[in-house]
Order: sequence, then structure tokens, then C-alpha cells
Amino acid sequence: QFESMIQEQLPELFMHFQAQSFHTSMYASSWFLTIFLTSFPLPIATRIFDIFMCEGLEIVFRVGVALLQMNQAELVQLDMEGMLQHFQKVVPHQFDGGPDKLIQMAYQVKYNAKKMKKLEKEYTTIKTKEMEEQIEIKRLRTENRLLKQRIETLEKESASLADRLIQGQVTRAQEAEENYLTKRELATIKQQSDEAITKLEQAENTIRELQQQQQWHKSSSHHSEDFVLQLQRELIEAKLSEAESHSAL
Repeated sequence: QFESMIQEQLPELFMHFQAQSFHTSMYASSWFLTIFLTSFPLPIATRIFDIFMCEGLEIVFRVGVALLQMNQAELVQLDMEGMLQHFQKVVPHQFDGGPDKLIQMAYQVKYNAKKMKKLEKEYTTIKTKEMEEQIEIKRLRTENRLLKQRIETLEKESASLADRLIQGQVTRAQEAEENYLTKRELATIKQQSDEAITKLEQAENTIRELQQQQQWHKSSSHHSEDFVLQLQRELIEAKLSEAESHSAL
């Protein structure tokens, strides 16, 4: 609102402020926040404050524009630093003689209450929208931060799962190799066992054959001895018979 009044009533000074990037808040914020109590000597400040209590914020706008009108010629010659120094050191002492001159100039300033009300409404709307946008930006930033954290967590989980998958594949490959080696060992052992069983059966057959041969030899030897004894008996009997025959003769 105040900036709009400067642009309308003091266009040359407004353009100079714009060129120097000299924003209204840099010199006028204390005027509106403290109603000039920190900007002027106490007699002037209290006079303005009394009017403010009766008429409202309008007097602050009027006094502000009046101050700029009085100092416009000097301000347009200064840079940003110079203007700050001027507002801090020169302006506060321009009315040490009393507030009457300042108040008189203030009431000569054009002030359209209806227009200012409209500007106030527009300003409030803009600020409300800016606040809503800031809230939305903050919400989006928070959501974005949470999403980034979630992405980082998912990436870590993905990397962990990939490692576990690779480790599982390696483990399964090792297990498959171990199973293959175990099967080979089992096949070798089975083959050796089968060969041992075959050799055992062959050995048992050989033993049986040998036992049968031994039994046959024993039986054959026994028959031979009986046959010899029989022959010996027959020979003896023959000799006895022959002897008896000789004796008989």
C-alpha cells in the first residue's frame, strides 16, 4: 500500500528506489511497527501516536509520504548506503522544533481511503496466497525429503537383496558341486562294494570247490587203503592155501 502511494505521488523517487534496489522495508518498516516511536524524538512520536489512536493507520501513511516529499531532492542524489544514512541521521532531527509542521504536511498528502482499503484487501489476498504457497512448498519439500529417504532405503534393501541373491546363487552352486562330488563318491563306493561282493562270492565258490575236492580226495584215499588191505588179505590167504597144499603133498 505504502509503495503504491510512493509510485503514484512520487514517481521520480520511486524509480530511484527501484534502480538502487532500495526496498520500502529497508527504511519504513519501523515506521509501521513502532508508529515512529523509534524514529523521532519523543514529543513528535507521541503526537503521531495520539492521532494514530484516534484515526488509525492512515496517519502513518500520511507522515511517511510527507517525509519522502520533504527529502526527495536529497534522496535522488544518494546511493543505497547514503539513503540509509540519511534516514537514520538526518530525518529524525528535521522537526526538533516541534511536530506541527510535519503534521500539517501529512494532512496535505492525498489519501484515498477506498483505494487503500482495496489495496489492503489485495495485499492480504496476495500474502495469504504466498503463505499458502509457502505451506505447500514446505509440504512438498517435506514429502520430497521423505521420498528421498524412502528411495535410499529401497536402494539399500535392493542392494542387500541383490547381495543375498548372489550369495544364494554362489551357495547353491557350491551345494550343487558338493552334491555332484558326493554322488561321484557314492558311485565309486558302490562300484567298489559291488566288486568286493563279486570277489567275495568268487572266493566263497572257490572255497566250496576246494572243500569238495578235499572231501573227494579223502574219500578216494580211504577206498584205496581198503582195496590194498583186501589185496593183502587175499595174498596171505593164497599163500596159506599154497602152503597147506605143499604140506599136504
